[in-house]
Amino acid sequence: MADQEKEPLESDASSVATSGSSDSDLSSDSSPEDFEESSNEVGATATFLSNPQGKLKYFASVEPLGAYPLRLVEFSPTGSSILVIGGSSRAKILTRDGDDLAETPQGDMYLVNMKNTKGHIASLLYGNWNPARNDSFATSSADGTLRIWSLMKTGSVQQSCILTLKANDGKKNTCSAFRHTNDGKRLFCACDDGSLKIYDPSASTIKPVEVVSNVHTSRDGPGIATDLRLTGDDLTLITRTSNDCLFMWDCRRLEEPLAVFENLPNSNNLGACVFSPSNDYICTVTSDGSKNGASSVVFFSRATVSRCFEVAVPQRNGAAVSVCWPCALNQVFYGSTSGNVTGLYSPETSKKGLLLCVSKPEKRQEGSIANIGAGEIFLPNALPMYQTEFLPNGLPMTEANKRNKLRKDPVLTKKPSVPSGPRPDLVGKTTLSSHLLMQSGAKKEWVDEDPREALLRYEQESKSKPIFTGRAYQHQDKVILAEKTAEQEQEEQWERLKKRKLPGKTS
Repeated sequence: MADQEKEPLESDASSVATSGSSDSDLSSDSSPEDFEESSNEVGATATFLSNPQGKLKYFASVEPLGAYPLRLVEFSPTGSSILVIGGSSRAKILTRDGDDLAETPQGDMYLVNMKNTKGHIASLLYGNWNPARNDSFATSSADGTLRIWSLMKTGSVQQSCILTLKANDGKKNTCSAFRHTNDGKRLFCACDDGSLKIYDPSASTIKPVEVVSNVHTSRDGPGIATDLRLTGDDLTLITRTSNDCLFMWDCRRLEEPLAVFENLPNSNNLGACVFSPSNDYICTVTSDGSKNGASSVVFFSRATVSRCFEVAVPQRNGAAVSVCWPCALNQVFYGSTSGNVTGLYSPETSKKGLLLCVSKPEKRQEGSIANIGAGEIFLPNALPMYQTEFLPNGLPMTEANKRNKLRKDPVLTKKPSVPSGPRPDLVGKTTLSSHLLMQSGAKKEWVDEDPREALLRYEQESKSKPIFTGRAYQHQDKVILAEKTAEQEQEEQWERLKKRKLPGKTS
């Protein structure tokens, strides 16, 4: 088996799919056909199919969490459903076709004790199915809890266990990566404080069975685990950390690592690691974070505890982020920041997968060649009617511009000549309706008169013939007027009020 696993690593890479954004995780089904990819930027999950028709394209693309970026996708043990973990506080379960199956509830953010909430209240960090059960999975969140869920037949998700993570000083701690053992009886958790904890989910207490502190410390300082994997016999554990290291542990003795592989750049803090199907080799990806930096897929031997070789990632693919080694295919797939998923295969030892795609050329689709004939022949300046007229700004004239130009031409529109002066019968008239009313006699002349001028016309007549006011002015020899006006009296009253002295005060 070891020789069969070496062959794919020495062969060329073949790009199998493109999602258009950084690939945060890859997961393979137990069948030799399907695997899935999670995109870190647009929040899309794409399920790819290596079919015998020779097409290197995905057959479904969904956005289960909307605008939230995805961190992890994983098939269930039987491959019937997919676990989706992202920036949201809810984890989603999808079917193989990408349809929504279930979703974890959201907790109450106003409760201090996380044990009393029914779900996570912060973004999720990691997730993993229980290999022994197809209806059980666990999720960790930035709220400092690790919750174990049970998928019911009705499509709902129930919380079966809550693990509250605490640091050595009693403060909140988070789990960046964890993994179930193959029998589902133990849970290995890598925490942000550099500790490694082992839990028993079936125990009545939530205290860890074993705790090892400061396990991810190297010459570059402490690091945070970005991925964690176990062998099939649950005896060897590997952790990929943010301090550019890969640690290998013996699960029976976690005080000291078996080996520490350094100089493995992990600039994006998403570096993944994986065991080969026979657990004889370890594979991980590197990226130094620079624009044109080097990135590679590195392989280690578990038996000799040494680096075997590495495969350089083409610069057009960016930096490698995720890696997957399906057992049924004997092929290695890695996702990159450019959105490409690249596969390493061997024509002799690999099975199905990419071989089904590259063995047959892509068939030409029917109707891809059309007979369009000779087409139309245009002679732009052959006749005057086909010449293009332009506006002053250089743009070609439209039909509306041409019509407006014709309307302004009095010769083409045959517009009659306009008299030089106004019409005699319309002088002094404001509108045509006023003129018509005046001519018909329906409009009276006093309507247009000034009321002030009309009253002044009766001034002399009222003085010579006083009918209503003459008697009052005839018997009054002298006109008597008021000594003061109302305004003057009001001002004097205010002055008197100001000069009044208030009681109890003396000058």
